[in-house]
Amino acid sequence: MLTRALDIWRKTVRPDHPSLVATLRQLGSVQVSLREYPKAEASFSQALAIDDKAHDKNNKQLAKDVSNLGLVLFLEQKYVAAESPLKRAVALDEVAYGKEHVIVASALNNLAEVYRALGKYSTAEPLYRRALLIDETILGPDHPDVANDLNNLGALYFSEGRHTDAEPVLKRALAIKEAALDPDDPQLLQILDNYAIALRALNRGLEAEPIEARAKRIRAKSTAP
Repeated sequence: MLTRALDIWRKTVRPDHPSLVATLRQLGSVQVSLREYPKAEASFSQALAIDDKAHDKNNKQLAKDVSNLGLVLFLEQKYVAAESPLKRAVALDEVAYGKEHVIVASALNNLAEVYRALGKYSTAEPLYRRALLIDETILGPDHPDVANDLNNLGALYFSEGRHTDAEPVLKRALAIKEAALDPDDPQLLQILDNYAIALRALNRGLEAEPIEARAKRIRAKSTAP
């Protein structure tokens, strides 16, 4: 339906019409959900090309379009290509929202994920830490978004082989999520997995076993008919 709408817009409106751009964005989002990443990349690229000409750097939608392109490139594992738009998204969000804003924190996390995937750990860490500080300050130390930031930071430490540093960070992330969610919520899985792996790396297998069993139970329950 969105593809058909896009065809109609292209035949009836000017090439930079807002409805055309909005449809490209919506189509790209659906394509991401369907894991049709190359198609989504094309849709987001077209939307961004139009928006780039229509808006200045203070525009929030332009920042979102840049971020959309960077994120789909990340999902395609085109990490080098993803760096530039996600770096630009941080700069645009800082202008649009101010440097201390939760949207900026999200953009910092996205860029840091690229650097972690590229093995640029020393570049990723200050971005993760800055995102964590912003979210803690604005949302409070026990907010689920803070747990996500901690999980990202703990995963970075583990990637660096800093298992001792990773364990307390992941433990805190898990505690925050457990307080906010039901005991068998699938949103706990990533942190449970990361925490168990960190414990195994520290030769604390007895502590890891019940966490692994819990993750297995949650997976089985979430996939049951």
